[in-house]
Amino acid sequence: MYTNSIPENSVKIITGRQIPQRLRRGASAARRIELAADLMTGCVTLRNLTLKQACSITGARPSQVNELRRALAGGSLAQSRHTQAVDRLIDRIIAGRDGARLISRLDEITAPAE
Repeated sequence: MYTNSIPENSVKIITGRQIPQRLRRGASAARRIELAADLMTGCVTLRNLTLKQACSITGARPSQVNELRRALAGGSLAQSRHTQAVDRLIDRIIAGRDGARLISRLDEITAPAE
């Protein structure tokens, strides 16, 4: 029986390169159905998909994905993404119920010396 509450230590991880191997080994229709159900419920998770697999799932173009990967490897876009993520986190904290208190405390700490 499949459920959505699966203990973390029982999740099996399959890489993108393992998928064809698993399906080539004479996988019956029943095995394919079981794998699909395991993927849906989280019993099996996918990591490190190949470019072709990732593009197939998302509908993205491989050339655009490669362009993004090169930009990320260069560092400028990676830093920009990190900065944006930190900014969003700070915005969420400030928007919370203690945001005003946090801002006033920061103002106190960073006030110029008189």
